[in-house]
Amino acid sequence: LTSLHRDMQTACGENSRRCWEYLLEMFARSSGWDTETNESAKLWPRFAADSRFEEFVHAWYHEVIAAKANGGPFSEPFGELLHQISGTNDHLGQFLTPMPVVRMMNAMSMADLDREPQPSGMPTHRGLDPACGTGRFMIDALVHHDNIMMHGVDLDQWMVRAAMLNVRLLAPWTSLRLK
Repeated sequence: LTSLHRDMQTACGENSRRCWEYLLEMFARSSGWDTETNESAKLWPRFAADSRFEEFVHAWYHEVIAAKANGGPFSEPFGELLHQISGTNDHLGQFLTPMPVVRMMNAMSMADLDREPQPSGMPTHRGLDPACGTGRFMIDALVHHDNIMMHGVDLDQWMVRAAMLNVRLLAPWTSLRLK
């Protein structure tokens, strides 16, 4: 992911945070998600066939499958890249909770969740992350608990987009079903 980000930044000449936003948009496009903006369109012809998109998703899926099986934490690469490039908006108080801490907090707070959904198939529990950032608490809860519906909000629209992309990419390993 880091090399893809670096190559995108070289190609467009924008700052690191802006290239992270382009990267999110291009991942969304490559996963079949039509985003409301198309600001990365100038980069799409150069990177659309780049195998690193698929390689990243494939490697992340294997990590998530193992974490789901053993109940452990997994990485959240979009947020890790944002932290690595110092792209968080410090003036908004953005802080990305480390995934092992997320796993511990979710395990403690969700230990009593019923495992069986309602007869309708809808989860019986709901969670809200009022400062969701890249969706770390949401994706951990969705991967490790089959009977919860998560909601997230954030002041930063690109953080919300990152959270939505994370949820979308991890949908096969959660109780979430996208159509």
